[in-house]
Amino acid sequence: MEDESLVQVISSSREFHACLEDNKRCIVYFTASWCGPCRFIAPEFEKLAKEFGHAVAFLKVDIDEMSRLASKHNISAVPTFLCFIGGEQLPGELVGADMAGLRAAAEQLAASADSESDSD
Repeated sequence: MEDESLVQVISSSREFHACLEDNKRCIVYFTASWCGPCRFIAPEFEKLAKEFGHAVAFLKVDIDEMSRLASKHNISAVPTFLCFIGGEQLPGELVGADMAGLRAAAEQLAASADSESDSD
């Protein structure tokens, strides 16, 4: 079926850290079921996963189910998006349903993967 999601829903801290280790580049979407702006941007996150999934892993974390992980990453509002390269969080975060900012972050991570593969 073609509608299969490329977004990996994280259900444990161990799974989160394994994903960061297994994937060179990740965008992590911190969300909540009760969050209106999260529901608004979720389809865009899915689209970006389909478009850039070859170079970037797209992870989704529900802050109510994974409150310790959210707290560890200082998540104080949702939606919040964090970017990681090589398991290390990049400076800054994207807060709110900013589709243009989210697309720019995905493009930047994918471009860094493309430029790295060009230099191999």
